[in-house]
Amino acid sequence: MRAVIRALSVGIVMTACSRAPSRGAPTTGLSAPVLPLPASSIAAHTEPVVDASASGIESESDWAELIRNGRYKAALLKLRAVPGAQRSAAQMRLAEGLLDLKLADFPAAEIALRGVEAQLPALKQAIALARAQALKAAAASADEYPLGSTALDKAGCLKRAQRYADQGQLARAQAELQLMQSAPGSPPSQLALTLVQAWAQYNARADYAKAAELFTQAAQLDRAQTPKYLFYAARALSRDNQNQEAIARYRDLLKRFPKTREAEEARYLIARLHYSQSEWPQAEQAYSDYLQLYGKKGNRRGRFTGVATYERAVTRLAAGKSGVAAADFSALLKGSEDPYEQAQLMELLGTSLSASNPSQAVRPLQQAIETWPLSLPAALAALRLAALHAPLPSFPSDSSSAPPALSIQLPHDVQLLQRLGFEDLAASGLAAHEQAFSGGYGSRGSEAMCQAFAMLDDARERYRYGRAKVRPAALLSPPKRSNRWAWECLYPRPYQ
Repeated sequence: MRAVIRALSVGIVMTACSRAPSRGAPTTGLSAPVLPLPASSIAAHTEPVVDASASGIESESDWAELIRNGRYKAALLKLRAVPGAQRSAAQMRLAEGLLDLKLADFPAAEIALRGVEAQLPALKQAIALARAQALKAAAASADEYPLGSTALDKAGCLKRAQRYADQGQLARAQAELQLMQSAPGSPPSQLALTLVQAWAQYNARADYAKAAELFTQAAQLDRAQTPKYLFYAARALSRDNQNQEAIARYRDLLKRFPKTREAEEARYLIARLHYSQSEWPQAEQAYSDYLQLYGKKGNRRGRFTGVATYERAVTRLAAGKSGVAAADFSALLKGSEDPYEQAQLMELLGTSLSASNPSQAVRPLQQAIETWPLSLPAALAALRLAALHAPLPSFPSDSSSAPPALSIQLPHDVQLLQRLGFEDLAASGLAAHEQAFSGGYGSRGSEAMCQAFAMLDDARERYRYGRAKVRPAALLSPPKRSNRWAWECLYPRPYQ
């Protein structure tokens, strides 16, 4: 669904970007940027796709604000109440078509967008693509055969039931199994029927106890896959909060099939269930049992060795074994290369030492703050330092000078989507401009893009862009005037 409407927004801006620059001196619409855009790029960015001023649309109209607030049904009702002459404007019909797409009313979207490309010739290809995708989405959302169709035999009904089971659509899977009884063809095996019902219950999160019962039956019917189905029977019980029974089932699996892939995960999950229930002695023993078998380097290293080692250290800290926990966290810290993980381990090391050796706890806690100042470990470390009456680390004052301000104006096609209230699509459209737009600002291209995203009331694309462009190492020290834009890009303000 989102792919369809995103395609239109991307198509809009790519169509505008692909237009040949007009001859003569272009009107840039940019007020003296520090690094001016090349003429071809300026023309592509600033040549109006439509004359928004001639549409008579108020930028703060009721329906546009409803769109910004995500109230699409209410916005559509408001828009359709607009007088006919104004509602027939190309921009209004574009808004109506986009709303229909957001509400998954694909036939209505196709009708609303029909003929709009004639009034917005610059968007001809993009709108035609959106109409085609709306029709395709409408077809894809329908079943290959209507529910209850006699065109399927028993094998076809079972296959469709399996598809619904994988998707967690329990009611549809059960309906298909019911229809299968009267369909022609040979009946499926009892194992196949049992598995469809088991996966339907499990994936729908409807009745985990029933799923466990069905997986247990499947384990008896298929000896080759017995470990797999016994594992999922236990897993279903744990999801049903029958943790003690799940642990018993996992232990039975270990006893019967100790060398299987399922046995390794079962051994870890035994520890994890004790951990989740604050059963610290049992959890520590279970983690140690797992690590004794799978904690070695090389071929014997297990899939859960890293997380089991960390969780055993936390278990020991929670159980009051602060000295042993401190040694565990210190060893984990030596092997860590991730800055955030290092900050987390420093805070936990300091916490462990604060109980066993308070004088040695101060420095790890201060290092947690210095390593990643704006993080949860740093915040927790600051609280623990206060409890120890120890000072927070000091940071040098910012002696850098602020760079010259960039003067940025959104491309006209992005402005159109914003004017109509589609802030999210405007942000997606701006992302499509990235190469041409940021390239005009040289070494400050990423900063320019982040500032352009900040002009839209949608922080998702801005955050995504920041994650892709800003190196984590740049955020290891407090913000400076020279890199404040990077912090604002990764930590955007909430919606206004």
